[in-house]
Amino acid sequence: MSTMPRAVAALRHSRRLLTDIEGQLGSLLVNLRQPQPRIDVGVADRLTVATAQAGCALAALDNLRCLW
Repeated sequence: MSTMPRAVAALRHSRRLLTDIEGQLGSLLVNLRQPQPRIDVGVADRLTVATAQAGCALAALDNLRCLW
């Protein structure tokens, strides 16, 4: 696989992961801003997954450094 398609794929993957994380955090903020906030019991697990996804996204971006 050539370098440019790999770079584009890595950027798209990172973008998807970061967009998903942004959505999860946005939902959490909406819940916290309610007059009587209720936290879903699964939020801790989702945030753990989001943290792992963020690490993957940043690692994919870091791998692109070899292209410059």
